[in-house]
Amino acid sequence: MLKKLLLLVAGLLIATSASAFSFDSSTESWMYDSGWGTGITADPTWSSSIDHTGNGGGAITSAVALQADGSGGALNYIYATPQNLSDYSLVKAYVQVDTNPIHNVGGSGYGVGARLHIKTGSGWTTYMGDWINLETADTWHELTLSLAGVPNLSDVRAIGVHIGDGGASTWSGNLFVDDVNLVPEPSSLIMLGAGLLGLIGFAARKRK
Repeated sequence: MLKKLLLLVAGLLIATSASAFSFDSSTESWMYDSGWGTGITADPTWSSSIDHTGNGGGAITSAVALQADGSGGALNYIYATPQNLSDYSLVKAYVQVDTNPIHNVGGSGYGVGARLHIKTGSGWTTYMGDWINLETADTWHELTLSLAGVPNLSDVRAIGVHIGDGGASTWSGNLFVDDVNLVPEPSSLIMLGAGLLGLIGFAARKRK
């Protein structure tokens, strides 16, 4: 019995850091958001040829064309199903491109970068993570978005990945997104651990 409970603890702790969207076999209802420019004009497809964890799963992908004249300066992948993220502190995702872009997003000349965002409440208010330069092709780049201080986390309308070029760089290639993770609040993990330790203690006493 004790051994089974220990295995349960391990499994639950692993589950708290598991992907909310692993894209192991489908696009999981992610789509493109046409309100962010014309760099992409179709929903992402699922590809089994690439996987962030290397476990034989897959990722979502689209061909991207960003134009320096601003006509294709940004694109969004989004998952637009309401969710409650009150028990989470961080969103993570991994992105990769297959063609080297020009760097330096936010600086002279700009370049190609990506960031996470969420939209909350009835007004779909947007909260953005930090820009990450997509400096190297065929390399996974980690995106993060802290949820600390973000209001209306009980009413998250969409989670998204935004790629852009600042309107000053022309770039085309394929974008891949994988393993969008939701990281629990530390307090939630403490409560889970305390409860499980209590179960283990109870089981140990029963064995005596």
